Amino acid sequence: MRALVVLLLAVARPAAGFEIESPVTTGCHEAITVAGARAAGFPDPAAAPRPTEDQRRAMDDLTFTLRDRDVWTMALLTGVRSNDLRDNEPIDLSRLVHIHNDPEDQPAHCMRKQEHDGPTGDAAALQACRDFILNQLADGGLLEEALDLDAVRPVSMYLAFRGRVDVKLPRFAYHLGKAIHALEDSYTHAFRDPPTDRVVHVANWIDSFAASYVVARDGYHHIGALDDCTRDDPRARDRVARATLSVTRLIAAIVDPAPGRRARIEAMLDVAFAQKLGCDSTNRYCGAQELNEETSKGCSASGGGTSIGLALLVLVLLCKKGGRPDLLRFVRTRGGRPLLLIAVLAPATAGADGNRWHFDARIGGALEHAAQATTVGVGADRGRFTAAALVEWNPWFSLDTSRAKLGAFNAYLTLSRRWYEGASFSLYSRAEAGTSTILFELVGVDKGSTGLYLGGSLLGVRVPVTPCVALTFDPSHFVMPIPQLAGFPFYYRQYRISVGIEVAL
Repeated sequence: MRALVVLLLAVARPAAGFEIESPVTTGCHEAITVAGARAAGFPDPAAAPRPTEDQRRAMDDLTFTLRDRDVWTMALLTGVRSNDLRDNEPIDLSRLVHIHNDPEDQPAHCMRKQEHDGPTGDAAALQACRDFILNQLADGGLLEEALDLDAVRPVSMYLAFRGRVDVKLPRFAYHLGKAIHALEDSYTHAFRDPPTDRVVHVANWIDSFAASYVVARDGYHHIGALDDCTRDDPRARDRVARATLSVTRLIAAIVDPAPGRRARIEAMLDVAFAQKLGCDSTNRYCGAQELNEETSKGCSASGGGTSIGLALLVLVLLCKKGGRPDLLRFVRTRGGRPLLLIAVLAPATAGADGNRWHFDARIGGALEHAAQATTVGVGADRGRFTAAALVEWNPWFSLDTSRAKLGAFNAYLTLSRRWYEGASFSLYSRAEAGTSTILFELVGVDKGSTGLYLGGSLLGVRVPVTPCVALTFDPSHFVMPIPQLAGFPFYYRQYRISVGIEVAL
């Protein structure tokens, strides 16, 4: 299901102003924010405090690119992305749609609310957006005469492998990012007069797909083409330049040490949201150039090659190889020791009770929490049951970032029951239980932590090829490595498709 969502995102996505970085979109918000911050000289990465251990681990697990590996920039960009994602995975369309379709959250994207109708709707929408920005700056302590750059607050984040977790981030930078996002969206969700940069009209998302939608009353619908900052179009480049300048001016008003910070910021926003009056649907919003850029209603394509490229990415991730950990060392020192003993002693008992022993090797892949698994072990058949002892290397992948991690080492026992057994094939179900050891560190999870492994196959197929060789296929292989049990357990759920081979011993 997750793979389908990724492919759908390559074609269409919710209204989000300038794009944020994801597998199918370019990091426009992030690039504009960093450019504006560097031009204003704040926040300065060189002056940022040393990251805490949790912050350092979060930096290694982000779903976006962090070129300046400092905690201030991380918090700033986390805030910028929060308006569109909150604490959700960038490719989880089923959750993201509820954010963008929230009637009360439109000011975070500088768009009209449902009540922002008629000639006064533009002014009401701009005021709501302005209030959102000021509230975020107030929450970050950025309207005070003395800035507190040391204060932190817990922020719920979605990390590539850790998933949803709270990380303490600098308060000022996080809320500054949320405010900047809304300001940047005012350049893609509003029509502006380029020579003066005045707003001529604010677009509508929340009403635009309703049967009762009326342009003259509700406002023009969101134009997806405006979100793409990478278009080879002078109008797009000019829009990015004006948005970047606006961000620079906002930050400059904040960082200026002179008294009157709040008044200075409000004056800057007065300029940023100044209107050009007399523009409506009857005069095509004073001949707004944005109307000539329209290529879609509401959703934007991210490039003709994106869907193909993403599909190839998914295939590559399933086959990608990395440096293999020393699995034998973990078998000797971790929870695999009991299974190793079973594997060594079991063949010695073969024949005593008529069991048929075999070597078992499998390979599998998952897209729901992307992962690959290479598994080997020994098993024994007795009647309609098969018991096996297996060890497995389970590297993990992030579809959000195209990164791979060592993942986990799993050692477990299995018990299968054949429900149908014929000459050409048999059908079985399988239960799995054992230990799981994580091979890298995450926020709140130490490398080497060992916990439980649970799994199973609802229905698999075994096909004999020769009297000594059989192939297996598990299209419904569910596994749950839980390498950390202390505190709040950490698990990495996987829905796999696995294939294997059994060779008689």
